[in-house]
Amino acid sequence: MSSEILETPARVAVVDCAIEIRAPREEVYRAFLHRPSEWFCDRSQTPPEQPCMLEPVLGGRMFLRTRANGDENLMATVTLLKEYREVRLRGDFADPQAFIANVTIRFEDIDGGTRVSIHHRMAGDFSDDTPPAFDEGWTDALRQLKEIIEG
Repeated sequence: MSSEILETPARVAVVDCAIEIRAPREEVYRAFLHRPSEWFCDRSQTPPEQPCMLEPVLGGRMFLRTRANGDENLMATVTLLKEYREVRLRGDFADPQAFIANVTIRFEDIDGGTRVSIHHRMAGDFSDDTPPAFDEGWTDALRQLKEIIEG
């Protein structure tokens, strides 16, 4: 056995993004929780090779499941559910580096629809590329959520 103390300091980063969707808040919230394999995926894959699953209960898992062999990769755990208003997730989001993320997703009524906002706070040992990659990923996921709801 061995242990090593690294001199790499822990880092903190925040990613914020939002989108407006022309649909009632309840519909958007349900699609977010119950249809993640449709909006949280790589668009170039139809169907996605690693669909996202989300167990919409406190303590539920958000994970990727590989279609080919059924392997699973835990991304986060559901730590808060405020029906039709807020979801909170905590985990490493399948990033191999040592860090933890807390993600808060809010659903707010706006004129003619719903505003979905994501606040992703991460702390730990991660590269400079990690926050922009999450920003791009969440932004793309929100666009896909909007597309499946609005058609």
